[in-house]
Amino acid sequence: MVQLTRASAGEFTPDPSLLRAIASGARIPQLDELRGLALLMVVSYHSLGVLSSRNDLHGDIGVDVFLILSGFSLCIAPAPEGTWQFARRRLWRLVPSYWMALLLFLVGGHYVLRQDWGAGDIASHFLGVHGLLLNRPAYFLSINDSFWYVSILLLVYPAYYATRKVTSAVRLVALGAAGAVALALLYKLSRHDIGLWHVPLRFFSFFLGAAAARLLQFPRAAIHVSAWEVAALLALCFSAFRGLVVLAYPAAALGVCVLYCVLRGAWAGPRAGRAATGALAVVGSLSYELYLLHQPLMRDYAGHFIRVFSGTPGTANLVLGLVLGFAVCAALSVALRAASRRLQPGG
Repeated sequence: MVQLTRASAGEFTPDPSLLRAIASGARIPQLDELRGLALLMVVSYHSLGVLSSRNDLHGDIGVDVFLILSGFSLCIAPAPEGTWQFARRRLWRLVPSYWMALLLFLVGGHYVLRQDWGAGDIASHFLGVHGLLLNRPAYFLSINDSFWYVSILLLVYPAYYATRKVTSAVRLVALGAAGAVALALLYKLSRHDIGLWHVPLRFFSFFLGAAAARLLQFPRAAIHVSAWEVAALLALCFSAFRGLVVLAYPAAALGVCVLYCVLRGAWAGPRAGRAATGALAVVGSLSYELYLLHQPLMRDYAGHFIRVFSGTPGTANLVLGLVLGFAVCAALSVALRAASRRLQPGG
């Protein structure tokens, strides 16, 4: 075992309001703002796809930002609850909005887009496991390309609960590395290429966020590195070298989070800065519903109605469709979020 001692936080100085919120146990506004930023990154990525533009900005890194924030928020302020209470709380947050969005696109797909799906595909979507079925790669992106994100959450939440008492940041990174390598091998051996691209690196992103939370909670803790942790990290590096796990995405997403928190204190003071952070926080508060809804509305349904009413999907029409699609998405997201809250116990 190797033991190192971490001194002070060095030159890295996060936004002081972030540290105060962590210390007091209050809601952390930066998390909602970063969720809003992540959502806008993903929307830009899909919008460029609709416009047949190159993915130079790599807005799909926003998904990794979501997973990092999820791991961070669960670890930074863990609720003292048992297994059933934890599962119920997380499922009540995920399932109502997801099922309503799923029903919306099943009905819309049948009556508007003239699309239908098999019973097994629909059942696996209602269970949220369609992204985890190694023998059904066709289910992964069917009905709605964004719904695989729910499968990831259903995978990482039990993993978090099993490791919630781990306080070592290095161990959490090693656990994420081991899980990512195992998932990569499973998807690779199953010839599930789309799952191989999406799932392992997002599992690692989640644990990267959890490790960041532990670093802020215990900034002066000694670092212990065991042999198995070194082996797990080396296996992850080898998997990245072999193209099984794309480490550039979690690394870039973590950089986005750190850079935002460092710079926020400098530009959040002026009126324009406060307006920007406030807008990001509003988007972030609806980010889950917006994520579930945005892609089909901005791509499939907008494109369908453009063809029906104008017949020519030119650039101007496509941009108009994207704007109108996102506006409809925002309105539906508010409705879904309100309905989800009413359905929750005590809502």
